[in-house]
Order: sequence, then structure tokens, then C-alpha cells
Amino acid sequence: MNNQKGLPVRQAGQVILILILVMSVALAIGLSVIQRSLSDVSTSTDIEESSRAFSAAEAGIERILSGGTPPFVNFSENNSTASATSYNFPAPPGQGDNNRQRPFECPPGDTSFAKESVAQVWLADPNSSSPTNPLAPAEYYKQTSLDVYWGLKNSTDKAALEVILVYWDGAKYVTRKWYLDQTDAVRSGNTQFTPVNCSINIPQLPNYQCQYRLGGTLGSSTDPGGPLPASPSVLMLLRARTLYNETSQPFAVQAVGTFTGVGQTPQDCWLPPQAKIIVSKGTSGQTRRIIQLCQVPKVVPSYFDYAIFSEDEIAK
Repeated sequence: MNNQKGLPVRQAGQVILILILVMSVALAIGLSVIQRSLSDVSTSTDIEESSRAFSAAEAGIERILSGGTPPFVNFSENNSTASATSYNFPAPPGQGDNNRQRPFECPPGDTSFAKESVAQVWLADPNSSSPTNPLAPAEYYKQTSLDVYWGLKNSTDKAALEVILVYWDGAKYVTRKWYLDQTDAVRSGNTQFTPVNCSINIPQLPNYQCQYRLGGTLGSSTDPGGPLPASPSVLMLLRARTLYNETSQPFAVQAVGTFTGVGQTPQDCWLPPQAKIIVSKGTSGQTRRIIQLCQVPKVVPSYFDYAIFSEDEIAK
């Protein structure tokens, strides 16, 4: 049976099916192109907003560094906003700390103290000057012991620790050194280092392996070097580096003194400010970027520990 156009009905149905199939393929391709275009536009928007938010956060850092007098800034520009604040670290104790200063991590808030790196901690405020001795700061830590922490909890890369104390004995600068090693390290006993039991829990720093009290007694362990030099000696700074480790390790220091207010000043019991922390938050649209900057002034270069010093002339 033929239709009016001269084509069999069966052939006319096949043409319709082919047209529907072609239209379906074309529609699928069109939808795919539209979806890809929308995705590209969304990605471009996200990238642009992310860039604006990051630039706003950087601008907040720059405004704090330029010396803005409140320790915070808030501003809006280029369809983005920023809020930045700064504070000194370590801060005074908070409530519930029994007036003991919280631990100071090097670098602050981080656990990436790299192999062969040197951490420096000021025990005296280098910006304070004594009216009687210009070589010794007026404000310094006056306790005879100090806690040091190192090693990443549950890590098989067990680091040893070298600590150098620099202090003014009233006439000249003097150093005292400690070499500390974990008792469960494979090399333990062969290094002649002071053994430290690191199979303990450290509530104030639960991610750390080891704790040792320089100049004091911690648990059943007493520092064989005796207490830290007391007045009229002036404790200046502490320098530390990890040994025998292959990976980055955390390091922290905590003041042992507790401020009672009776015959004391906070500077007697706490570490002086070590760093200026600046945190800036930039926002653009639905995107937020946060930048943290740690500004540590007056740090002795790491090669200081490897240099050779002599009070007299060196003759060949």
C-alpha cells in the first residue's frame, strides 16, 4: 500500500525514526555544549572571586604592616572586603591556665620545623634596655627552669634535640648546651646524650612525643646540668635544632614560672613576645581566603651556630 507521496508506509515510518534519532543526538550534543559552557563560566567566576578574595587578604596584611594604629583593619574595595588583625605571640595565660603561659611553638601554630632548621626563642626582651648595662636587657625570664617539647606523637622518626642557651654572666656572653635523646631510639646509649623517656602523655601539647625540663626536675628525671643561671646573670635566648631525623618535627618552649603578683612582674615568669601574628580574611562573593603571616624580628642567622669565634686573633 502506497501513501499519497508515492512512498510505502513502512519506509515513511523509518524516515521518522531516523529524524527522531538525529534530533536526539543533536539535542544531546547541544545540552553537553551548554553544560560545558555553564561550567566554564562558573569556574571562571570562582577563579575571579578567589583571586579577588586573595588580593583583599593580601591588602589587609599590607595595611597592618604599613603601621596602621589599631591592631585591626576592615575595608571594602573592588567588590571585595577584608578584615585583618594582629597580635603578639606567645600571649599571656588565659583563664584556667593557673597563670602559666601557654607553650610557644616554632614556627607558631605549625609542626613543620624542618630538618637542619634552627629555632630561636628569646628569653629576654631585646627592645628593653637596662640603665646600668646596655649589653643586658632589663626585662628577661627569671625562672631557673624551662620546658622544651619536640617530636611528633606516634612517629617512628625519633629525633634527638640539641639546645643552646645564651646568657650574660655579668661580664660576658656564655653558652650552655644540652643534647637530649629518646630512650626508645635505636641509637640510644651510643650517643652519650641525656636520655629522655618519651612514652608519656603531654596534656598541653598532645601531638608531641617528648618533654624535658631544662634546669629542673620533671617526673623522675632531674637535669644533670643543674638550674638555669640566676640573677645577676641574664638569660638571653635559646636556640634548638633536631638531630637524626629525616622528616619535619615540631618544637615548642614553655615558661615554667607562674605569676602570683607578689614581688613579681609578668616578665619575670613569662617568655617575652616572640613574633607578631597577622591574620587577614578576604571575601569576594561566596569565596573567602585567609592568610596568616608570622613576623619574627631579630633572628640570628642559622650559620651563626656553625661559625668560629675567637676572642683573640687567629694566627696561622
